[in-house]
Amino acid sequence: MAINDKNVFVIDDGTKEISINNKFGEEICKIHIRGGDIGILGRYNELLTDFDKLVEPLSTVTLKDDGTSSFEEDWAIVKKVESELIDRINKVFDTKDAGNLFTTRNAFSTINGEFYVEKVIEMLGNIVAQEMQTESQKSQKRLSKYTKDVEK
Repeated sequence: MAINDKNVFVIDDGTKEISINNKFGEEICKIHIRGGDIGILGRYNELLTDFDKLVEPLSTVTLKDDGTSSFEEDWAIVKKVESELIDRINKVFDTKDAGNLFTTRNAFSTINGEFYVEKVIEMLGNIVAQEMQTESQKSQKRLSKYTKDVEK
């Protein structure tokens, strides 16, 4: 913990900054994650469970290949659903970074038949799994003092 001259306290809460790049190595954005947050997996799984329900309003919309809509009313629905997905992704990570993933591309642009947002959510799941595994390995020895050994 550090204190600066304005009595602001800083604590290392385990947050890591992760760069998200496209396949050409160009940075799309940075996100923040806490791999030791034991609630993150539950929130991520809840997002997966709710995904179809969240995008259900799109069933009334006609989308072009670039993820946009021909009609203003349809576009308003697309943007509302995108905003709700961004809010949910922010909830998973307890951050406000998710909007950065969609600043240069619409969440519902298609890539090989899938929405861009589906690829984002899958990639975020991989990050969650990797960070949880890393954090678990780091804390295994210390936690063994407080937990019961499982018989083999």
